[in-house]
Amino acid sequence: MDPELKKALDELQSSWASYKKANDERLAALEKGQGVAEIEAKLARIDADVAKNQKIVDDFSALQAQVNRMNLGTAGGDVGGKSAALKEFNAWAHDKDAGQVFKASATEGANTGGGFMVVPELEAGIDRVSMNQCVMRQLADVKTVGTSEAQLMVNKGGSGGGWADEIGTRSETSTPSLDRISIPIRDMYANPLASQDLIDDAAFDVAAWLEDEAGIVFAELEGEAFISGALPTRPRGILSYPTVADASYAWGKVGYIASGKAGAWADSNPANAIISLQGALKGAYQNGASFIMNAAVMSDVRKFQTSYGYLWQPSFQAGTPQTLLGKPVYIDDNMPAIAADAYSIAYGDWKRAYAIRDRQGIKVLRDPYSKKGFVEFYTTKRVGGGVRNFEAYKVMKFAAS
Repeated sequence: MDPELKKALDELQSSWASYKKANDERLAALEKGQGVAEIEAKLARIDADVAKNQKIVDDFSALQAQVNRMNLGTAGGDVGGKSAALKEFNAWAHDKDAGQVFKASATEGANTGGGFMVVPELEAGIDRVSMNQCVMRQLADVKTVGTSEAQLMVNKGGSGGGWADEIGTRSETSTPSLDRISIPIRDMYANPLASQDLIDDAAFDVAAWLEDEAGIVFAELEGEAFISGALPTRPRGILSYPTVADASYAWGKVGYIASGKAGAWADSNPANAIISLQGALKGAYQNGASFIMNAAVMSDVRKFQTSYGYLWQPSFQAGTPQTLLGKPVYIDDNMPAIAADAYSIAYGDWKRAYAIRDRQGIKVLRDPYSKKGFVEFYTTKRVGGGVRNFEAYKVMKFAAS
């Protein structure tokens, strides 16, 4: 086992035990009407240790998942081990007139501004960086399309049916209720720049550098859009749709459970709101469901317990996620902070709830002119996102009702 991972796991186990002890002391003091300021400060310090070590474990898990997805010959690492096409891309990136083979092979992907479609290895590398950084890209249904708008058909009610004996009559069944979901594809861009001196260094691996730089920018843009983005300029995020109290749920809206208090947790039994949020999701979606919230909300949730124990449990093994009420929980700081009427926690089967559609191909325009002494690599990617099944997820609204 990696020494850093082992250290994080050992410290996580120790800090979680200390956390539970301190939180139990806090709850006991509250019951007696005693002050808890000193205990709260101690708990906050321990909570930071728990979060830090859990993140290390999560990062190792993400890296392990990436290695499992990788194919030989993908972008990154020593240029000498790359495909001929990627070597030509590096030659073109260093000198726009040098990579003639790359320019010839990329002619079909040329845009009006002189950019070229990147080679598959580099595109896959950028997508890997995006996936590791963007929580929704890890969880949602992700496919590649060749059109400017993806059309999905959703069966809202299912087809009718019944039972009959061998020679009994079969009555006509009802037809399924279908809904068409359109996901427009939108452009996003990154414009990383490298100094001319760096570009002039033949050992500088432009492909690996661009993979990281553009991938991180794309991940940040996507991460925000898939949570709260709105049309027409961005993909539509999970929190951008109309909401309704879950008791009045209707297709086309997202059902919510109230926390019990405006802009806060309920004064008593705050854990009940999370339990209700989980219970609001239909059983058909529970098997693949997980929670999403930001780190500050997670810090609150970590304190909650019932007579059965703590709702949150850390992960003591790489590859196994931290859990809340037995379900995986993911930290995404694009989720809103707790505030009046904020939807700060989401729970659902994200592969069935949300669709991400990538338009095949990422383009790069090499620009050595706009900023003297630097070379800009204007990189564009086309992606869309939207809810595909409104009953496959629920959200928590921080409100009295």
